[in-house]
Amino acid sequence: MRIKMEKRAKIISISLIVFTMVAMAAVYFNRPFTHRLSAYVTDMTYRTNEQRANIKMAAGSISGVILKSGETFSLGDQAGPFTEERGFRPERSFREKSVVKEAGGGVCQLSSTLYNAARIAGLEIVERVPHSQGVASVPPGLDATLAEGVADLKIKNTYSFPIKIESKISQGQLMIEIWGKETPHVMASL
Repeated sequence: MRIKMEKRAKIISISLIVFTMVAMAAVYFNRPFTHRLSAYVTDMTYRTNEQRANIKMAAGSISGVILKSGETFSLGDQAGPFTEERGFRPERSFREKSVVKEAGGGVCQLSSTLYNAARIAGLEIVERVPHSQGVASVPPGLDATLAEGVADLKIKNTYSFPIKIESKISQGQLMIEIWGKETPHVMASL
């Protein structure tokens, strides 16, 4: 009887191991974020320490965000509000055609970098407001401002699969990547 019970326990144990391995393999091979749809990099080396800190804080709040098919993402909702109470530092920002000092100065670089990554990935740009004057972080016409209650960057996942936004800062460079399950056949032009 004891030998029969031991054999039964071994069979159950082996069955659980096999089941677990099959389940892990299924998860591995069905990973939803295996293809990089786009990446866009901007230079932060000319930014002040306060601006870099603001960009880093806002970029951290969007890294790892997953958008389901048909879902719309608001950068202002995800990263804001840009207040000193939340840790954002006062620094230069554009307010209409003036330069003012306010908490979160510099986060428009994140907005512009994400805008370009989303555009290249072929995502729908639901809302985007350009700056009132030129910016140094991106070429003319490729910027996106961010001002609470006034301007936001909203992007929509039009693919049939979820996408993931990743942000990285390394050696003075801000990189935004958009990841998905497959690479679309048609990519947006630069």
